[in-house]
Amino acid sequence: MHVLVATDHYPPEANGHAVAAAWWARALVEAGLRVSVVAAAREPQPALFEHPGYREVWLAASRALPEGHPLASLWTGATALRALADDPPDVVHLHGYGPVCARVAARYRDVPVVATVHQFPEGAGVRNWLLVHPTMRWALRRLFARAAVALAPSRRAAERLRALTGHPDVRVVPTGVDPAFERAAVADEAADEGGGGAADEGAGAREATVGGAPASAASAPTGTGPGSARTTGTPRVLYVGRRSADKRFETVVALAREHPRADWCALGSGAAPPRVPWPDQLRVLPQAPAVDVAAAMRASDVLIAPSLNETQGLAALEAITVGTPVAAPRGSAQAELLREGVSGALYDPSVPATAWQAILRAAALSRAGVRASAAPYRRDALVAAMRDLYVEVGAGPRSGPPAGLR
Repeated sequence: MHVLVATDHYPPEANGHAVAAAWWARALVEAGLRVSVVAAAREPQPALFEHPGYREVWLAASRALPEGHPLASLWTGATALRALADDPPDVVHLHGYGPVCARVAARYRDVPVVATVHQFPEGAGVRNWLLVHPTMRWALRRLFARAAVALAPSRRAAERLRALTGHPDVRVVPTGVDPAFERAAVADEAADEGGGGAADEGAGAREATVGGAPASAASAPTGTGPGSARTTGTPRVLYVGRRSADKRFETVVALAREHPRADWCALGSGAAPPRVPWPDQLRVLPQAPAVDVAAAMRASDVLIAPSLNETQGLAALEAITVGTPVAAPRGSAQAELLREGVSGALYDPSVPATAWQAILRAAALSRAGVRASAAPYRRDALVAAMRDLYVEVGAGPRSGPPAGLR
């Protein structure tokens, strides 16, 4: 089966949309499908990875608009798409609704289309691209009407997608995590089976270094039950993602000021606002490769994921995959990934004080139990579900028993 993945965001971009599109491209190739990715950039990019069943076609993005602008690829020529003329796809998978997706959908009118939303026009970029958002809302409705099935990575996003498009068949298929997180989980599971107790005997045994700085505190917690460092006010709390208002990073800053005894670390991008410095007890580290992020999560007692704007909350899924419990606001996409008292703890975002209590509750959970809760989101299950969906819309024969979609 040949899948054409169209996306307006792809590595080397590092946003969630690009990461998700790249995850699906690689996962499908490794599952035996042939994948062609059509994306846009100012300059042709080196291939994300080398494989006989994988290729990339790059359309030229505008140099007149800022990099990452939703309309940067609007005026690209279609010449590059001729490279696919000798190998038409069996199914087109649109990741988004920007100009690249529109161009691909227009070119392959007789090919079944599946479309996934990773962000909405009123999302994180609203301050930067306010004037183009009405256009993008129109593009979302128009392109998703072309899709046989519309996909979202969470129930919350699916409800929003139905409201915006009126599509009759919206389903939930999450994006999985980088293999580095699953490898870390397998290592901890093996240690548990061997009696090493790595998963529950102190995160400090897995010291990580990110950007030249330790990703955990100097001393390790000494247990997981009541009365341990995790539950008495000194847990190691990690934040992963962009340090910005749309991610509610101010929640992390406020908590760090109010609870200085805890160890606070923020891993990602974004600078402190002018004249409002971040507290000294909050260690700020740059973006890092997945293997380093996995190590930082394993070295932490809790991940805090305060955003209410996520379509999935990938950092939360990465955390529970490696056994790190998550504190998240009720009503968020990442809250759907969690089970209170099993894989994390939820708090009321309108009452900031409840976030700290959620951190303490989450810190007391068994890491093995947290890790087990991520089993439904493993790569094999997600890829099987997507492949069956491609078959359902007419792309080819089913290769195994139905995996089912939520």
